[in-house]
Amino acid sequence: MKEYLVSVIVPVYNVNLYLKQCVDSILSQTYKKLEILLVDDGSTDNSGMICDDYAKIDQRVKVIHKKNGGLSDARNVALDICRGDYISFVDSDDYLSPCFYEILMGVMNSGNCDLVALKGGPSFWDGEEIPALAKDKDEFAVRYLNSHDVLERMLYQEIATGAPFKLYKKEVFDNIRFPVGYLYEDVATTYKPFFNAKECAIVEADIYAYRKRRDSIIRQSFSPKKMICLDIFDQLVNDKQLKDAGLQKAAESRVYAMTYSVFLQVPKNDKKTQRIIWNKLKTVQKDVMFDTSKIMRKKNRYAAFVSLLGMNISYIIGRNSFIHHKADHSETKDYRTRIESVRFLFAGNQSAADARIGPDVDDKFFQPDHKALEKKPWKISLSMDESRRGGADSSDLL
Repeated sequence: MKEYLVSVIVPVYNVNLYLKQCVDSILSQTYKKLEILLVDDGSTDNSGMICDDYAKIDQRVKVIHKKNGGLSDARNVALDICRGDYISFVDSDDYLSPCFYEILMGVMNSGNCDLVALKGGPSFWDGEEIPALAKDKDEFAVRYLNSHDVLERMLYQEIATGAPFKLYKKEVFDNIRFPVGYLYEDVATTYKPFFNAKECAIVEADIYAYRKRRDSIIRQSFSPKKMICLDIFDQLVNDKQLKDAGLQKAAESRVYAMTYSVFLQVPKNDKKTQRIIWNKLKTVQKDVMFDTSKIMRKKNRYAAFVSLLGMNISYIIGRNSFIHHKADHSETKDYRTRIESVRFLFAGNQSAADARIGPDVDDKFFQPDHKALEKKPWKISLSMDESRRGGADSSDLL
């Protein structure tokens, strides 16, 4: 079987504690025909020196030193110069099974695929015991599908959204680049290559381990930079290719999960920001609630149903249920009749639900802040450490 060159793109920024484990796992691959592009995005620790040391001991390693521009910018620089027939992305604090590329390239060739997606992989918090990965090239399951069906499963979050969980034929990334300065850049980008692909496959195997770091901005408390989710929301909901492919509801489910998660991170007393996000969520609430897809995440549908209780109640229940904050039981007690009304809604008794829930009192007090939306203060340049994501769908608390 002919061996094709795989370009492995690794953005690097201040990861001296993790970089060696990551690069060692790439160099020890049983599939040897690799071009390893380490993009040092202006690191201020010794990460750049570590990259240079690897280039001295293995000719497959190429190092690019550049001014800090963020994760997307680092990936794009490598995409512009990579020579491989296939493309892979690896986060610099994650690590691979030795048979990662042997398995994915074997599936790629056997099915004559344009794109192979890994369903997911074991995750671990920084400081926890590192999970063991598969060591046998036969320890996997595969399902061959067309690009439409795999994309649908990704949008419904049955498989991971993140770029590192995929192997791409280079051609499917033609004219596609990651948006610079964005959080949630994978949500905004990884659906696009599927429209350039025909045959695809989903692989289920423990061959990629991703580290969840508490210092990642995605996992930190709310920041105005996270409001970029509203732009990504509009991008996917209005994407003509997704609409034409009959995937608009799947796209709505995906961005609902992302945006609802940001909503739950907004500080309790910041009603203005809550209301801006809430009005965006309401535009697809009914579609998510009544989506009949069998592969839709139940958590997404549950969140949409809870939203019928109004913004304040949805916020309280969401934070208690999804991100495990200690609920203020005195607040929850006041809304007991509203929570009870959900039972009537699920039972299809709208009149009983209306009698229980009464008017949506939230809407009387809060109006959308159109000026704030127009200013879009969240469009701020992000450095690598701010835009670095912690895993497959770490943007979502749902």
